[in-house]
Amino acid sequence: MERERVNHIDHVYIDHVAPNVAGGGRRRPVHTVLGRAGALALLLAAASATQAHAATIHVANSGIDSGACGAEVAPCRTLTQAIALASDGDVVLVGPGVYGDVDGDGDFVSPGDEPAGRSGCNCVVRVNKSVRILSEQGAGATVLRGALGGLFAVAIDSPGVVFGKRKAGFSVIGDAQHDGHGIWVGETSVGTRVEGNTFSRLETALFVSGNRSKVIGNRITQAFGQAIRTEGESISITANVVEQTGSYGAHDAAVHLVGNPGGPNRVERNLVIGNLGIGIFVDNGEDPSAAEPVVRGNLVVGNALTGIKVVLAARSGLVTVTGNSIYANDELRGTNCGLTTLVDGPRVDASGNYWGAPSGPGGNPADDACSAGTPPDVSDPSPTEFVVVAPAMR
Repeated sequence: MERERVNHIDHVYIDHVAPNVAGGGRRRPVHTVLGRAGALALLLAAASATQAHAATIHVANSGIDSGACGAEVAPCRTLTQAIALASDGDVVLVGPGVYGDVDGDGDFVSPGDEPAGRSGCNCVVRVNKSVRILSEQGAGATVLRGALGGLFAVAIDSPGVVFGKRKAGFSVIGDAQHDGHGIWVGETSVGTRVEGNTFSRLETALFVSGNRSKVIGNRITQAFGQAIRTEGESISITANVVEQTGSYGAHDAAVHLVGNPGGPNRVERNLVIGNLGIGIFVDNGEDPSAAEPVVRGNLVVGNALTGIKVVLAARSGLVTVTGNSIYANDELRGTNCGLTTLVDGPRVDASGNYWGAPSGPGGNPADDACSAGTPPDVSDPSPTEFVVVAPAMR
């Protein structure tokens, strides 16, 4: 049941949407008219059924993996075992401590280690059920270690997964070589939510292909390649902190959006600061049907190369880059480009940004708008900087 509408006369109208398990075809609304008593009974029955089928499976450093673990008094030791015992809709609740490669030897055979594998998912933890994975005490107290040698710390290949939450996330860390990856969200993982986590000592922190996924309130540092890369539709990158990522002078972007047909990807209210390459890179390629992305309300400051780069992104419509604070970027090359557009098509809407000076884009202390092809629209610059607040972490 997706919506409930209660009138105030003598009946209740309840809209049901018949599920579409196969993912194709049209979902058909079914309308039912019930009296108040019947509607209340139906709602209570649905709530009871949901509660009866949802379970919380506990994981703790003191736990022992078995076919019967997961109770609060008898937790599992690994996330992998908890997920194996879970059903869609369950919560995997993880206590404080270190998970993954517990002793840091890279072998995943010590007591308490996750059974990581290079065959199949090439990951430390595979999430193949629609579960919510939360920590009891947040990212500051809950570490998932072992993303090394090309392994992903977490591979998600089921829809509707939640990994972390505000003050209920994880610290996902790699090794000194920064040759592992953080979280992979596959194409089948529609509607995944990754929130409240910290990422460090990785090559790529987040690779997101699942349509309508959300990356919210995470903090990423020390990613040698791209911090966040998206290759899906209607993906939201919101209120994250991305800093000190990339390799000095390399053209990797802290946030890299690849456009696809369907709903637009959105990058909003993020802090993209002090990265060693490009800040935000929007690339729709040459697909004329690619949706027009939105880059709005971000703080893009102090990145070694251009702050925001838009490449061939406006073939079929308008790209929106507005309401951002863009300054002190591109100091490595000295070309002062806060925004670079390489566009063959309609103008990028870059109006209403703050460029580092009340007068708008130009020479220092402001950033400039650079272009090859159709120049961006930089009208109505903001005379003052926009305030972007970092998400609360713990």
